[in-house]
Amino acid sequence: LQNGFDESKYSWDSLWALYCWWNGGSSAVNQVTSIAKTVFGDFVNQYANSVQGDVETGDFDNDGYTQKITFNGVEYKEYKQNSAKWNGVNYWGGSLKRNGCGPTSIAVVLSGFSQYTNTTPADVASGMSSTGSGTLSTRLSDYGISNTILGGTESDLRNALSNGHPAIVSLSNVWLSDGTRFTSNSSGHISVAMAISGDNIYISNVYNSSGMKSGWVPVADVANAATYVIRIDSNPDNFSNGSSTNSNTGNSST
Repeated sequence: LQNGFDESKYSWDSLWALYCWWNGGSSAVNQVTSIAKTVFGDFVNQYANSVQGDVETGDFDNDGYTQKITFNGVEYKEYKQNSAKWNGVNYWGGSLKRNGCGPTSIAVVLSGFSQYTNTTPADVASGMSSTGSGTLSTRLSDYGISNTILGGTESDLRNALSNGHPAIVSLSNVWLSDGTRFTSNSSGHISVAMAISGDNIYISNVYNSSGMKSGWVPVADVANAATYVIRIDSNPDNFSNGSSTNSNTGNSST
């Protein structure tokens, strides 16, 4: 019993669900009373920080990312394809701003590896002509990152994130169970699933806009819109999850 709160009566998953509800948007925040925050705050934040560490704000136009975020001891840059640094770079019959979600997602993953921490979406795109599960997998391999293509089921998502590494995921519109929309691209959008905790996934959305959010969302909602996920099998630097490379096998082709 600490501060009048008996932890034995609550599972960490239930506390984590409260945390996600608490941070799920202005309407949810307004429903949480000051008493609930006082009682639960220290505990839900402790649970969140066991997965998600420090956050450092970046300059979207000058740095190309909105923030640096740490998961399992590894710091990643949340690059955005529509940053002024490269949004006009030609890619796949258009520009990185229009078509560059795939290269940008790879750059987010690479930022956790010391030798590639400054590799930008433009750098990644220079070696690609289109985006698909096969081209993304091949480009990751170009950088020496072992990876496995999986399907888009909830089981596949959990598999891909079970080793504590981020994963690249292809999504169509994601409507959350509370009726709000998480991504607004019905034709397909590549993003990075950074981590999983209980029944929630942190999605780093690589397009910076009010209609394309990043944050913790229910894994079931993501699975409803996922077409494939690419598991990262190589350990990033400073990885502290204690897990070895995931030995489960998945599809090796598109």
